[in-house]
Formats: sequence, C-alpha cells, structure tokens
Amino acid sequence: MIKLLNFLIFCCGASLASFTVCTAFRYQNKISILTPRSFCDHCRRQLKWWQLVPILGWLLQKGRCAFCGHKIPLLSFVLELIYGSLFIFISYHSLTRQAFLLATCLQIWLLLLALEDHYTMHVSSRLLYFGSLLILLQALPQIYLSCTASWLQLLLFFLLCFTFEKMNKLGQADTFCLLVLMLIYGFELGCYILLVATTLFLLNFYRQGRHTPHAFLPCLTAGFVILTFLGLI
Repeated sequence: MIKLLNFLIFCCGASLASFTVCTAFRYQNKISILTPRSFCDHCRRQLKWWQLVPILGWLLQKGRCAFCGHKIPLLSFVLELIYGSLFIFISYHSLTRQAFLLATCLQIWLLLLALEDHYTMHVSSRLLYFGSLLILLQALPQIYLSCTASWLQLLLFFLLCFTFEKMNKLGQADTFCLLVLMLIYGFELGCYILLVATTLFLLNFYRQGRHTPHAFLPCLTAGFVILTFLGLI
C-alpha cells in the first residue's frame, strides 16, 4: 500500500512538472493552454497518449520525436524526474496533509514562474499575484509566526530589495517571490534560499557572459528545491 502511494505521489509530481513545462512553452509562444492538443514542437503533429506519459514517453521515444525524429529537449524529462522524487521527499517529511499540499503547490508555482522568466524574462502578473494569494491563504498560521518573530528584519530586508529593484538590479517578481518564501518559512531560511540562489546566479552569470540576459527566478526556484532535498525546509 505504501509503495503504491509513493508511486502515485511520484506520478503526480512528474505530471505536474510536465504540465508546467508545457504551460510555460505555450505562454512563451502565445498559444492557448486549452487548445490545440499537445504537439511536437518541430513537426507540429499531435502527440499520442503514450508519448505524453511523464518520463516513460521520453524513454520510449529515446529522446526523439516518434514522427520526425527531432530531438526532444531534455529539460522536461529532468524536471519530471526531479519533481516526482521531490514530491515523495516532501510527503515523507510533511507532518500533515495541509503541509504537504502547501509545499507542493509552492514548488509548482515557483517552477512555472521560473520557466516563464527563463524563456521570456517576464512573468504573468495573474500567475504571480493570484497564485501567491492562494498559497498565502493556506499558510496563514506560519505567516503569523514569521511576522511575530522577525517583522523588523523582514521590513528592512525588503526595503533593501525595493532599493535594488529601483536600480534595475532586481525584478519585481524576484522581490515578491522572496517575500512569499520568507513569510512562510521565516527570515533565516529565506536568507539561506537567497544565498544558494545568488551562488547559482553568479555561476551562471560567469559561465554565459555579462552580455547575456539572466533570469533570477530559475536560480531562486533551484535554491528552494536544493534546500528542500537537504531537509532544511
């Protein structure tokens, strides 16, 4: 029974990651989320059901479209594997169903924002604000504890972020996501997430060069995932 439950949780995480990648692609190319049905990015032929199965579909096609042979991006396969495993890890460390639901919703919300930021250097305002509202409503008790314990640090930190934002050194979505994470998990853990995210950003910055636009939300999301796997969140 436990093995079946873990399998279902893994499938849920992998499927949501796959859907998130598809949604970000459609947002980038201004295609409706509802129509048309999923298709190959290269030959535009509609995919069959078995090609849409997370992880397995990529493996059965050996990383190439079954119709045209064009290489399928590895990103979707990797994210499906990571988030399937992440959901199982969260389920083992969540004390309640509510905590599990909050953590997984936050992970998928950040992933979608990160992919949009990566592809377009822009995020949907509706997704940013409406998604955060739903998540913050779930986390009201944790937010109350965080604000009670460190309201002054939070205030000073976000005044600093606001200053960097006005200097065009930080995006509005970056500041907002940091605020959500710190309100839920506290100032100290928020600083750890920011430290890992900044390290990843600098590594990517020096690898790709200064003249290439760099998105910060993918690094912030990756930092959050890494600290979750380390058991710090």
